[in-house]
Amino acid sequence: RECGVRPAICVKPKTPPEAVLPYLPLCSLILGMTVEPGFGGQSFMADMIPKVAALHTLLRTHNPACRIQVDGGIDTKTAPGIIRAGASILVAGTAVFRAEQGAAEAIRILHSFSPLLPAR
Repeated sequence: RECGVRPAICVKPKTPPEAVLPYLPLCSLILGMTVEPGFGGQSFMADMIPKVAALHTLLRTHNPACRIQVDGGIDTKTAPGIIRAGASILVAGTAVFRAEQGAAEAIRILHSFSPLLPAR
């Protein structure tokens, strides 16, 4: 923290949300993986939406300043639901770099969901 680094923790799909509890006071960010890490282009795992919502609930109680970032299968179809669950930062790779309309337009569309983001 003294060097300007903000600590974060990553949660894989099979890790229960409660596993982050001991670390929440230390974290500035939780990265919730909505695919198994390591392979681009995987399909979004919709069963991770309740998990992100559970993480959001834990954060409201234990560390409201901590944010949730979500990575894996994020595109224009999955972004609204995961934002409503509590994510405030989205990581989109394949949806941007393989977008038929081009990367700039894909990013513009994803940015159009910003009114759904939780207030900071």
